[in-house]
This record gives sequence, structure tokens and C-alpha cells, in this order.
Amino acid sequence: RAVLGSVADRVIRSARQPVFLVRPQEDQMPSAPIRRILVPLDGSRLAEQALPEAITLAKANQSEIWLLQSVEFPEYWGEEYAGMHALPVLISTEEQEAAARAYLLQMAAGLTAEQIPAQIVVTTGHAASAISDVVADNDMDLIVMSTHGRSGLSRWVFGSVAEKVVRLAECPVLLIRAQEVNEENLNVP
Repeated sequence: RAVLGSVADRVIRSARQPVFLVRPQEDQMPSAPIRRILVPLDGSRLAEQALPEAITLAKANQSEIWLLQSVEFPEYWGEEYAGMHALPVLISTEEQEAAARAYLLQMAAGLTAEQIPAQIVVTTGHAASAISDVVADNDMDLIVMSTHGRSGLSRWVFGSVAEKVVRLAECPVLLIRAQEVNEENLNVP
């Protein structure tokens, strides 16, 4: 809240439309056109709801989309996992990374089919830190992400990964408030 201010905080928590956040630093405005868009995904359909907005922006700007998944382990899990009745079965780092890579390659294939260049990145660690690192290391112009991924199974939570990304990111963030949907009605690649 101290980073965003109380008005921005209330808008993010209540807006039903995507919210574009730019911290008050001149050098944070995206270049024109936007060249690289980072879309963090966690494997959930809710997180994938950011893809249609990213696709629209990529087509309009002839951008490439970078898909990121960070493999997390229990020591990285925070309050966003509190209240879960059963934690995911723990598998090896290599198996989790391979599963993440296969998932991202599938998502990237859908982007490529739409003539959008796509890159994938699989990291290990806390998602917000991984997102911030990828932005800094790869000169990203924009992050497009859902405010509701695996961390918000029963309610929309702005306060975990999305809040940390807004605080840490060195570029603007477009937040999409994800809605519970039937998987067959979701229109993503």
C-alpha cells in the first residue's frame, strides 16, 4: 500500500477491468512499440486468463511473448497456500522443471500458431523474485499477469505474487483480475 498509495490499492482490489500500473518513475514507461511482454504462468487456467490481453498487445505491437514459470518448493510457499486442504505431491526438482517446460512449450506453440514469437523460461524459486529477475535480465517492456493463479483458489487475492511483482518490477504491469471459469469456455492458445 505504501508503494502504490491507497487509491491505487483500492482500484486494484475492486476493478473488474485490467489495471495498468506504472510507478511514478519516468524511465518505467514502456518503449513504443512494446517489444517484449512477460507473462508469468503457474499452470492454472486462472493464470492463463492473462494470455488474451498479452496476445492482443503482442499483435498490435509486433511483440514477442515470454512465458515464465517458476518452480516453487514448500520453503518458498507463503500465506497464499494457507488453508489448502492438501498440498501438491512433492516431486524432484528435475521432474517439476520438466513438467513446467512441457507446459510452457505447449502454451508457446499456441502463440506461434498465431504468428507471435514466443520464448519460455523455467526458473526455481519464489515466483515474484523470478519475475523481477527475468524482467531485469532480459529488458522486458511489460508484464501481463493474472491477479489470481494457484494462490487464489477460493477468492481473489491481491497481496501475494501480484503485489510483490508490482513492488519489485522495473517495468509497467498489466494486472488481469481472473474469474472462475469452466475450462472448456476459456479462450487461450
